[in-house]
Amino acid sequence: MRAKAAAAALCMGLCQVGAAPPSDAIAGHVVKATKAAGSEYAVLVKALCPGPIVKSAPIDSADRDSWHAEPVRAFDDLFYVGQKTVSAWALRTSAGIIVIDALFDYSVEDEIWDGLRKAGLDPSEIRYVIVTHGHSDHLGGAAFLQRKGATIVLAEADWPIAEKMEGPRPTRDARFLAVSGRRQLTLGNTTVDLVPTPGHTPGTLSVIFPVHDGKARHMASIWGGTGFNTRTPEQFSSYARSARDFARVAQRARVDVPLSNHPVVDDTFRKADALAGRKSGDSNPFVTGQRSQQALLTTAAECADASLIAGGG
Repeated sequence: MRAKAAAAALCMGLCQVGAAPPSDAIAGHVVKATKAAGSEYAVLVKALCPGPIVKSAPIDSADRDSWHAEPVRAFDDLFYVGQKTVSAWALRTSAGIIVIDALFDYSVEDEIWDGLRKAGLDPSEIRYVIVTHGHSDHLGGAAFLQRKGATIVLAEADWPIAEKMEGPRPTRDARFLAVSGRRQLTLGNTTVDLVPTPGHTPGTLSVIFPVHDGKARHMASIWGGTGFNTRTPEQFSSYARSARDFARVAQRARVDVPLSNHPVVDDTFRKADALAGRKSGDSNPFVTGQRSQQALLTTAAECADASLIAGGG
């Protein structure tokens, strides 16, 4: 009944006589999402479109083998330093390192600090840590990196979430940069575009930045928040709007390396294996093209639209 009421409210003053009933409207968005996703983002359809909510098993922080992943050099200047289910990326510039997402408090030292050393980089050169949103799997390790001297970058709108987070959290001091609105962060020869994309959280940030593969320059992006949390009409509509807005920004920037802050979405480890076996002249498997970037965001937007009509899934 609640789904029918939500659908009816949505249609007040908008739906025409003879328009498709809500169930057909939901199916229409799911079909569009599925078509856009293809096999590449099928996991995103399952995660976001209406259907049973599947909760992942909790991570046992004491069982390192269950979460640890080795670092991967995806490009000359971009390194994966995340764990098996949560991503962190390190962008090397001429003036230091920008880390995107800080993982959990229990894994940050192992994956990011020690991972950079394994990758041949000096973790003391981390200058900024961009946190895409204020959940503990991306923010939990920020306090550790802040103590090491890095400046934490977090959207102002997500600070209230950070304040409620259990465990260590960064402090709002000289090494904390609260972001309101779209802005650019430049370190040395590299500029990262910080784009507000509220939906996953009120202050979710998505990012766009250049990467290099030999003489080739590409544009990468990270969609800052994947799933639905509150599952309210406000969240679904905000999420869909942000996905479409970011799609336009990414299109203008010619993004051809779509990445995620969860490796299951962008298939990080399969691409890493393919990269390890790359032969001379082969393309970089992380470069999937501008259509791939648009497909990811279309899938996200259409699933959010379908969930809005369904009244919460």
